[in-house]
Amino acid sequence: MNRVDAVPIIGQPVAYGLGFLILLLVVFTDSWAHSLVTVAHEGGHMVMAIITGRGYSHFYLSDGGGGATKGIKAGWGIGDMAVTFVGYPMPCLLGLGGAAIIRHGHAWSVLWVALVLLLVTFFQAGSGSDEGGWLAQAVVLLAFLGVGWVALNGSPYLQAAVAVGLVWWMLIGGAYWASVGLIRGEGSDAAALARATLIPRIVWHVAWALIGIFALVTGGRYLLHG
Repeated sequence: MNRVDAVPIIGQPVAYGLGFLILLLVVFTDSWAHSLVTVAHEGGHMVMAIITGRGYSHFYLSDGGGGATKGIKAGWGIGDMAVTFVGYPMPCLLGLGGAAIIRHGHAWSVLWVALVLLLVTFFQAGSGSDEGGWLAQAVVLLAFLGVGWVALNGSPYLQAAVAVGLVWWMLIGGAYWASVGLIRGEGSDAAALARATLIPRIVWHVAWALIGIFALVTGGRYLLHG
């Protein structure tokens, strides 16, 4: 076992304290904390677009922390609905996966998985200041450099803390924006799904909220109780 994985996390102050700090960050900084969750959200759309054969795409961020994915080929049917649906659950599921990894004593692995995902995402960020591409590149690059520095130079306790912080960020941020922070306009994911399926938008909102809450409760139990 390496030194990072030897740091006690489950049920320890690092798990409780960072969970509380991330909660404050998500609730009170809103758009700033939203940006990294939006990157995961748009990443979900892009991954599903590739899986369903709709090609590669690029994502953009707005100043308010929102985002958009562009370049996905138009389609219809289950694949198109899957691309639209997966955005909100993606941060929650990433957080749940990270919590499971930490639960099994591999906090160090969370850092390197995060680095790989951030590197891949950087090359999918759009370009152009008018569309928010430069902002997307900047957010991902800063996150990559920060996590990379910690992974290479941080103490074992700092590395473990950053791994736990990233997991809480996805769990809490994902659950928050999947329940109370959803975009509810005509251009929202729920509106697109409602038009495609005739199922009311509220049903999609409830589904995303339930997934977010489930991931948060389960992932939180992994971190706090093992």
